Amino acid sequence: MSRFRALGLLLMSACGDNHNHFFEVASGSDADVRSITVHYIAPLGTANTPTVIFQTLTDSVELVTRLDANGFANARVSTDANVTIAVDHANTRSLYTYMGVHPGDAVEVDDRTASGPLDLRTVTLDAPTSDGATAYLLETPCGDFDVSSSILDPGAGTVPLSLPDCPSPMDLIVRAFGQSTTYLYAPDSPIPDTMQVSLTGGYRSLDPVAFEIVGATDFIVAQVLIGLVGQSRVLVSDQSGVSLTLTTNGSINTSRPPGATQYREATLLAPFAVSRLHVVEWGDSTARWVVDAGASSPAALLSAPIYDAQEHAIVWNEAQGATSDAVLVTFGWADETTNFQWTVLAPREDGTKLTLPRLPGPELTPNGSLVQPFVFATISTDSGYRAVGTRLLGSWRPGLPWPLEEPFGRVRYRDLDATFVR
Repeated sequence: MSRFRALGLLLMSACGDNHNHFFEVASGSDADVRSITVHYIAPLGTANTPTVIFQTLTDSVELVTRLDANGFANARVSTDANVTIAVDHANTRSLYTYMGVHPGDAVEVDDRTASGPLDLRTVTLDAPTSDGATAYLLETPCGDFDVSSSILDPGAGTVPLSLPDCPSPMDLIVRAFGQSTTYLYAPDSPIPDTMQVSLTGGYRSLDPVAFEIVGATDFIVAQVLIGLVGQSRVLVSDQSGVSLTLTTNGSINTSRPPGATQYREATLLAPFAVSRLHVVEWGDSTARWVVDAGASSPAALLSAPIYDAQEHAIVWNEAQGATSDAVLVTFGWADETTNFQWTVLAPREDGTKLTLPRLPGPELTPNGSLVQPFVFATISTDSGYRAVGTRLLGSWRPGLPWPLEEPFGRVRYRDLDATFVR
């Protein structure tokens, strides 16, 4: 029996039924409206059952439990809480902590992209050709697939495609590449029981989206990305990839079908900077985007963050400016037998310090060979910490498209420039 499993069983036994703020309740749809629901999506083929630790904001351990067979755990709460999921992978013990979770919230850790393949199913595709195109790419909310052979040679029959286990219907887009790029957009395409998907209609040309960057004067490089959203994910995107040393505007040709949700992200890097600024918006499609990188953006970092053992906190320095709503950090350590990696999402405290929860057991206190934070972001939204989201851990890291939980929104965050990751 592992030390951590023994600790969990001991704590579960010690807690009994006399919880001041928490008690375990049924999983899934039986959860009370005042429950915190935890959902862990495991990598394919894993057999371990992660442990969930519920703590008060003052670090009292109120409940340690296991996820059920569907990856859920619930606890009724009367106060805000910190929730940690502890997962044993092959060589690493991964800890994921949401701090400041409210009664009634549901938090999720999607560990599939971090640790293993997605579940797969096979479908066949039939789609028309576009004049002059020599290659075709099918883009889905769960992956992209080269479908050139099945479209260019219909006589050869359809070609099976291994698609991840996505919901049906799903938004699909086929991009055709030749002297120009065109696309066939098929929203809400059903995946029938026959696994035969037939797309019809005509291909559309790409449309220009103009952008202008305002409110920032010290950056030297900017990359602007315009994307198309499907099933709360960026389905397809085009980016500028240009260095804007003399100008603050440009244009990108991209897929912009009527009625679709558009994703927009600009990444700005200043000379000799520790951090990069990301300006993210999504919502109704537009032909012109004004990238506002001004006063509401998080303050620039002046130093890379470090773990302060005495304070049991992540500390950093930043310039004067707007204070962020949330902090995301990943760091690690190794003792004689185990590597640990801890990812924490927390509401912003006063000053430039994130005080970490004191998890139960000495092995869950950073010690030994320390790996300083290699993922770090300060995050601001229009609606505060709760708008940052409850699906951020596991599936997302800075630099990836922001996970979309609402049909429209705006986020600004700063993350470490790769030069300063140690």
